[in-house]
Amino acid sequence: MPILTAVAFTVALGFGIVAPDIPAFARHFGVSTAAAAGVVSAFALMRIVGALPAGRLVDRLGEPVVMTAGIAIVAVSSILAGFSGSFAELIILRGVGGLGSAMFGVSAQTLLLVSLPILYVVGRLIWVARIDLSGGGGSSAGEPEPSHPATSVEAAS
Repeated sequence: MPILTAVAFTVALGFGIVAPDIPAFARHFGVSTAAAAGVVSAFALMRIVGALPAGRLVDRLGEPVVMTAGIAIVAVSSILAGFSGSFAELIILRGVGGLGSAMFGVSAQTLLLVSLPILYVVGRLIWVARIDLSGGGGSSAGEPEPSHPATSVEAAS
């Protein structure tokens, strides 16, 4: 678990350093602000598109292999994106990075879920579903659970 935490922290740190500068870098190609923002969207879109295929890869190859490949793809595509010669090349490389990110994300979540006791996982899923439903349905889902620190009256005061 500590290794997974360190890897996730490093990936998030790298993303936090790179992501804010991507639109500014894209503007150097003479594109509009909306097009420059599209570079970030290309990453996100390919991360969504790549999630299901990444799950299949995890089933076939295992979490460690897919996680390592995903991190490598993100790293290489990010470095190459920094040397992009055109806006189209930048978009493509960020899209490839999104696929690598999907591979990393799915494999990391799978590794985490298989390493936790099943009752904990089921309990978390029920809690998340309850929060999602109550957010969409308002108070029709019932009163907040008083024993939970985030919803207790004592925590609010």
